[in-house]
Amino acid sequence: GDRPQRATNFGALLLLAAGIAGAALAGTYARARRDAVAPLVAWALGDLSGASIATGLVLLAAAAVAAVHGARALAHGRCAQAQTIAWVATGLGVGAAGPLAFVGGMAPRAVRWLVRGAGERALVATSAAAGAATVAAIDAVPRLLVGGYDFPFNVSAALLAIPIFLGWNRARLRRTVGRASTAFEVAEIAAIALATLAAAALAAQLTAVVRAAT
Repeated sequence: GDRPQRATNFGALLLLAAGIAGAALAGTYARARRDAVAPLVAWALGDLSGASIATGLVLLAAAAVAAVHGARALAHGRCAQAQTIAWVATGLGVGAAGPLAFVGGMAPRAVRWLVRGAGERALVATSAAAGAATVAAIDAVPRLLVGGYDFPFNVSAALLAIPIFLGWNRARLRRTVGRASTAFEVAEIAAIALATLAAAALAAQLTAVVRAAT
């Protein structure tokens, strides 16, 4: 991280692939268990199976309070207080649904890129809304595709993280380190494209298996 190289993205690609494989194995193992292992693994993979209107409204109210107080703290230059509020809000979200790292890492960056020059107050509120919308979309689309089956959130998110995160990281590394040779650039784009196609094929296969089983 302190000495980024252009080849760093290949390492990130391997880690993402290992993470998806590990999540698939862990999910398969957990669903065969009937003790505390199953809910613990589901939480670690991002568990939205218990989501309901009531729990959603409670979390929405807590998020609104945190966003308002955080924006006020930033507006008055109280960065330490804003950071504390951010940690509390993160803890509420992780406690309710598990670690949804892709959303926390990419949604605020996407908002900052889309609304360049906006104040900190607007960024906090917009990032909260964008994060909530991202979670809802990543959870809802697989359910619609396979008839209501609850996929672990981080499995679905990881399939999106391959093109989105690796594309963003590629642009960041090019700005930081500079462009590499043409052969390297082509190989990097090809690796991201192939990994994305492989993830799509895996998702299609998983959808067919789930439909056959349920």
